[in-house]
Amino acid sequence: MIEKIYDKVFESTLIVKPKNKNILKDDLLLIKHIKKAAIAGGMTIKSLMVDYLHGKKFLSYSIVLVVQESHISIYTYPERNSLHINIATCSSAESLKVIVNYFKSIFSVTSEKDIEIIEISN
Repeated sequence: MIEKIYDKVFESTLIVKPKNKNILKDDLLLIKHIKKAAIAGGMTIKSLMVDYLHGKKFLSYSIVLVVQESHISIYTYPERNSLHINIATCSSAESLKVIVNYFKSIFSVTSEKDIEIIEISN
């Protein structure tokens, strides 16, 4: 087996206020999209974990997709009508960009008030 050596980490956190608030309650749709985003970014899926968090009024999700290159996670905050997506990859800045654009597309982000993007690169 040939190991690829990664010398940089590319990371971005998206804070999204989706136009369709129902997606915050749709775990199966979020799982579908996190997998599609990873594939679009050329990542190799290893495992998936979903945690259902119950509050007094809200049900929220923590979805973590472990990929060979690192991870993608989604955390929903229905009480704030938002979700946070964290993407970390050792593969390339281009892979990160493809994944960010995938999520911007599925959440119909058309203006800066719909999303905050925090990028961290090594």
